[in-house]
Amino acid sequence: MDKDPSLRARLSANPVVRAAVAFMVVAVIGTCAFMITEQWSAWQSLFFTLVTVTTVGYGDYGLSPRGERVAAALIICGIAIFTYATSQIIQSIADAPSRQQRLNAKRVKAMKDHYVVCGFGRVGRSICHSLGVQRLPFIVVDPKNAEAVQDFGYTAMEGDATRDEVLLAAGIEDAKGLIAATPSDTENLVITIAAHDLNPDLRIIVRAEDPESIRRLRRAGATDVVSPMSTSADRIAQMITNPSLASMLGAGSTTGLGLHEATIEKGSPLHHNSIIEIGKKHADVVFVAIRDEAGNLNPRPSSTRAFQADDVLVFAAQTAQAAALVADAKASKAKAA
Repeated sequence: MDKDPSLRARLSANPVVRAAVAFMVVAVIGTCAFMITEQWSAWQSLFFTLVTVTTVGYGDYGLSPRGERVAAALIICGIAIFTYATSQIIQSIADAPSRQQRLNAKRVKAMKDHYVVCGFGRVGRSICHSLGVQRLPFIVVDPKNAEAVQDFGYTAMEGDATRDEVLLAAGIEDAKGLIAATPSDTENLVITIAAHDLNPDLRIIVRAEDPESIRRLRRAGATDVVSPMSTSADRIAQMITNPSLASMLGAGSTTGLGLHEATIEKGSPLHHNSIIEIGKKHADVVFVAIRDEAGNLNPRPSSTRAFQADDVLVFAAQTAQAAALVADAKASKAKAA
């Protein structure tokens, strides 16, 4: 019984494999035919079959009438197989982009609670890198740089993110958040309006180049607006006033210490557990604050404080430890069901 039917299906669908199988079948039939008609050895029959199928010429072998008919049939088969293989290889190369598009489409359909990144410039690349480091699912929507996105190994969709149909195709209705990172404030404003209209509960983070655009973007539905210029200026100032802290947080963007958050889900391993109990498993995590479901912030929470559903925990940890705690904050599918 075939243990991997999907592998067999992929091989049978490969035009190169099909052409190779056809060639081997013709070679076997031709060898057997010459052994019968010409009374040759297996090797001589195989050799004669190969030079006949490949039409390279073989001189005068003094074939019998029946052998001549076999040779003629082999020549026709050889030309047919070569023509078929060549056409299939060319078609396979031409269809490569569409196959990649179909693969991307399958990935997008399978995504839930993912992030939609609009724009793949310098800021967009940095955002995607950070999301990738944290192993968060995301799709990049860009009108021109889809191939560049795929070169990085990210899921890409070529299109204009200001259009509703493109956002819908990117799974905006099932997305957890959207990041508008194009260099145009006007384009980011249109993206924000469209995304907020299609999914009012969506968390929308928007890049703003002009400080005057921040208020308009918030009114349009942006959850948060970030100005790369202001952020860079604040970062430089922090490096001067708090160099050690800036160095620690800077390393946290990749693999070092950084601030993180986790939302406690009902039925998760952290639900109803106290900080002191959780600290036994996550000893390298520093608990900074807790925001409860009502929005009340509790800095420096007590060690006996038990986590409730929808609590948001802010903590300091390295990337690996943070990922482990965030995973424990999620309810397993079995428990959720």
